[in-house]
Amino acid sequence: MEPAFGTYESFLQQKGNQFQSHLQNKVLLCRKCGKSNGYTLKACNQCHTSLAGVELGHTENAFTGFIYGIKYKISLRYSDEEVLIFDDMLQVSSCHINAIPTKVYIPDWRYLLLNPTEGLKLLEKLEEKGWYCIKTQFLMNEEWKSKYLRDTKELTEEDYKDMYYAGCNYPPSQFQLHLQFLLPPYRPFAWHVAPTMSVNGRGRFCPLSYLKKVLSLSLPFPVLPETPVESIYQFFDLQGVSYDAYYDQHLQKERRMHRRLVNWKVEDFEGIVVVDTPNSTQNQRFYKL
Repeated sequence: MEPAFGTYESFLQQKGNQFQSHLQNKVLLCRKCGKSNGYTLKACNQCHTSLAGVELGHTENAFTGFIYGIKYKISLRYSDEEVLIFDDMLQVSSCHINAIPTKVYIPDWRYLLLNPTEGLKLLEKLEEKGWYCIKTQFLMNEEWKSKYLRDTKELTEEDYKDMYYAGCNYPPSQFQLHLQFLLPPYRPFAWHVAPTMSVNGRGRFCPLSYLKKVLSLSLPFPVLPETPVESIYQFFDLQGVSYDAYYDQHLQKERRMHRRLVNWKVEDFEGIVVVDTPNSTQNQRFYKL
């Protein structure tokens, strides 16, 4: 099937500028590598260059582009009338997908708090479809599983359910609600940052378990575009739901599952970079997977 529109401009010409806000992301463009970053970040999450002094910019919103039928290439995993699932455009694992709703525009997860009951239903729908993709397109692929995962013979479906994780970022890289799903192991470049930080940083990444818990309280929260996410964390801390506690659990699981499943071999790489220190064997960096 051909896309309905070749460009964002042709879509707006036909549909009108009332959709323009749906088609833009607010970002900080890294001076060094050019990556677009969430506009509250202090450093580029690709090359770690400081973003201090970088002016707010805008990029095309690929996710709403998919929904509105604008020509944009992506590796599609699943689609129906309400959900679209595709590979993450900046994968940090071989199994790293995004699930988005297609019938409603929701810039980011904060807005689910305006109607927590419906927000929870939507997240659960995305969760169901995301797990379906992981199970049928990855775990049922024996060639993929034997290549990327270690010692899987005794693992059950319930074991795998406990090994992947899901969640949302704020600010997002693309301003349409998307639930990320990731099954470790991480690619080496992503795991390189793990000793000092999560692949998905504290304060920005919200584990699905936390989101479901706060939504299950059925306490609407007055969200505006400028509402700081910290105020949401503080509010629900007072309700007995600690963001830090849920994030710590996520962090422990992230690292534990990577170590359990990682199956990379030296022959998977073209070379290594060795840092010349007394503990140089601990500072090997593989490249060109």
